[in-house]
Formats: sequence, C-alpha cells, structure tokens
Amino acid sequence: IVTPPTEVCKLGAQAMVGFLGAVLHAGTSHVMVLSNMNLTSVPEVVMRQTGLTQLDLSGNSITELSDVIVTLTSLTELNIDDNQLKAIPEEIGLLVNLQRLSLQSNQLKFLPPSVGDLQKLRVLSLENNLLKDLPPELGMAHLLEDVRVKNNPLKVPPPEVIKKGTRHFLDYLRRVIDMQRNAVCDMSSLNINDPELPDTVLRQSFVKTLLLANNQLADIHESITVLTDLRVIDLDHNKLQSLPECLFRLTSLESIRACENQLTQVGSNISKLEKLQSLHLDLNPPLELLPPSIGTLPVLTALHALQCPMRSPPVEVIEQGAARILAYLALLHFATSPSGPRTAQVPASGELFLDGFELHSNHKDLLDPQVKLLGKGLLKLSLSHNRFNKVDPELGQALSLLQELYMTSNFIRELPVEMQAMHKLRVLHVDQNEVREIAPWIRSLTALVDISLSQNHLETLTEAIGELPNLKKLNLASNQLLSIPPEL
Repeated sequence: IVTPPTEVCKLGAQAMVGFLGAVLHAGTSHVMVLSNMNLTSVPEVVMRQTGLTQLDLSGNSITELSDVIVTLTSLTELNIDDNQLKAIPEEIGLLVNLQRLSLQSNQLKFLPPSVGDLQKLRVLSLENNLLKDLPPELGMAHLLEDVRVKNNPLKVPPPEVIKKGTRHFLDYLRRVIDMQRNAVCDMSSLNINDPELPDTVLRQSFVKTLLLANNQLADIHESITVLTDLRVIDLDHNKLQSLPECLFRLTSLESIRACENQLTQVGSNISKLEKLQSLHLDLNPPLELLPPSIGTLPVLTALHALQCPMRSPPVEVIEQGAARILAYLALLHFATSPSGPRTAQVPASGELFLDGFELHSNHKDLLDPQVKLLGKGLLKLSLSHNRFNKVDPELGQALSLLQELYMTSNFIRELPVEMQAMHKLRVLHVDQNEVREIAPWIRSLTALVDISLSQNHLETLTEAIGELPNLKKLNLASNQLLSIPPEL
C-alpha cells in the first residue's frame, strides 16, 4: 500500500480514514491538511494534487522536502512546522504564488538564496531552528512584511538589527545585495554594536566603501583587515573613543570619517596609511591632540577637526585649514624624527620652527603641550611672527636643554622668571615685541652668547646682563634707553 503511507497505516484505521478524507477533500477545496500523521516524507499522492493552494504538513517527522514539491505551483500557503527538516531545496523559489511559508521548529541551518524569488511571499515563519545567516536574497522578496526568526542563533542580520523589526532587517539584507553588486557596503543607521562585522560582509573582500555611520560601535574588530581593497570608511556618529588600530593595517584606505564620536586620541600608526587623502574628525568633544605623524602622510589634502577642544595643533591652526594643520604637524614630527635630507620643510632633528602660524596665548595652553613634550630632544625653537603676548612659564622646565630660542615679532611684554632654568640657552632673540624690562634673573642664563632685544620698549637695562660670562653679541637697537649701566 502506497496510499496511505505505511507510517499512517501503523497509526490505525482512524488515521488512515483521516488521511484518505484529506486527500478526497483536497480534490474540491484545493486545501490539504496532513498534520500529525507521523509522516517521514511528503506522500506521493500530494505531488499529484497540482491544483493545491494550501498544504499543511505540520507535526510530522519529515526529514527531507523533495524537489518534486515544485510541481505544486498553485500553492499560496505551505506549513511544515514541527518536523525534522535540515534543508530546503533550492527549487523552493519556483513556488511563485506562495504567500505564506511556515518552517517553525525544524533543524534548518540555512535557507537557499532562491527564497528571494518568492515575489508574492508576505509571511515567513522560521522560529526555533538553527539558522545563523539569512540569505541576502531574502531582502528581494519585496512584498514580505512579516518574518519570524525567534530562537535562532542568527548573526546575519545582527541581533540588534532584528530587534528593530522585519522592515529593518530586510533593508539590511538588501544592502548586502547592493554591496555584492556595487562594492559599497552600507550598514549605516542599523543600531549595530557588535565590533565584529558579519561574515556576510567579511566574505566580500572586494568591498571598496564601508558605511557604518549612525550606529552604536565602540570599537572595530581586527577581522576587518580582510577587506584589503577598502578605500573609504565612514564611522560618523558612533561611540568610538579612539580610531581602531586595525584600520591602520588597511593600507588602501583613502578616506576616513569619524565625526561625532567620543575620540580621545588618534594613534600615531595612522602614518602607515600612505594613500590616505581625507580625514574627518569634527565634533569629537574629548579630542585634544593630533599625532604629529599625521603630518607625514604624503597625499593627505583634507583634514578636518572643527569643534574639538584642540590643544595640539592649537585651535588657531585648526581654523586655518588642512594645509596649515599638516605643515604644523610635520614640523612637530620631524623635530625629533628626521627623515631624508635637511630642507626648509624638513629641518634637522632637534630643530622646530613654528613661525607664522598666528599662534597666541589666549587659551589654557600658552604653548602647544606636544612642543613641551619634546623635552630634551629639542635644541632650537622658533616661535617668531606669531601673536603671543606671554611666554609659557613651563617653557623653562619643559625645554631645559634648549640652546636657541627665537620669538621675534610677537606681542610679548615680559620674560617669565621660570626661564632661568634654561641653563643651556646660548641664543635668545625677542626682537619686535613689547618688552619693557629685563629682570635681574637673566644672570642665571650663563651660557648666553647672543641676545637680541631690538625694537622693544626698553627704557632701562639691568646690570645683570653684564654678569653673563659668555655674552658676545647684544642687540638693543630701536628701544627707548636713556642710558647704559656702567657695569655693562
């Protein structure tokens, strides 16, 4: 006996009559209900009912869905809940009239991409399975409005996307499809917080643009480094506290955006991105310092860090635009890290010329903290042609081994007593300022050989200058001196 199947016959006369009645009824109603009949496969008699519109096979022990089921092209509803299915045939996509497909409580580990061909599908139930990934093609079922995926170990779409509902995670899947077609991966505004990108993305090594803006990312997992051809990454409006170091291994990167985060630092290894052309860091409230190594990037032309409480480079440099920022940072970098022959752009190690950057003293740092951090490595410092009206008192201790200091053409009124700690200072030029007097502590700078104080407002001159044992040159031109101390 083939009909009813053997497993139905074993249940007894009532089950057999029920099975035969369901088949008979389907001939006129086009609806067949064969639930809870101990079936292990789809009965052959079902396949002959090509006019069926509804088929219920729930509550059985079916382990495999024959590809012959595609002959039932009139089906609008198919229920195979509570079985033991491990796979769905690729041919399922040929059931073009299907509107409801229920596969709850099986052992499914994946769905075939052909489910995206079910253009009339509205409801898909996949709860209580073993699914880790939903095929991106599912997003192409444009009438789909209800997808139930509870109790699956899903990673694609990520759980945080699934929580936002069917519309959002179908949009996610459609974006994956777009990525495969256009090499642009758009994962923006999906509430993602997992630092490790989905396998669906990581498998696409050809991706050139990765959009992750408007999520909840606090970090990026190093697995992103498999995207070796990545050119553009957008991390705007996340929760990053630093630019992830793994990004600096993506040496094809040309553009990085990380605006509106919580960045406190940018690693110096960013200098490895020799193809980087633009870097956008605006609106990061904790960001105070940019690494000098940024100034070594050979093709970087766009650098933005507006509305950040910048201390280095100072805000007045930031406001002058990318070219000036890069020039400033390059000077800081090469002050202690020489590279190549000495030129006007690349001075010798130990020399720093910050002339003409419109630097001023109207913020909490009278002098860039990264300049002071150069410490013993800095021998010559020029701050000429700026707008300083004060000399940072910390300069004396921070740069105690400085040998030459140039501060020509500023608005300095006095030299702080803390400078007396600069025992190695040999040259001091403070021309074209507003200095009115030189205090007696100058006698502590016993290494001084050259002092230039021309074009200031000096009216008197301390006799302490006469006690400098090595002084050979003293320029006092264009002041208001009435006399010279006899001791001098």
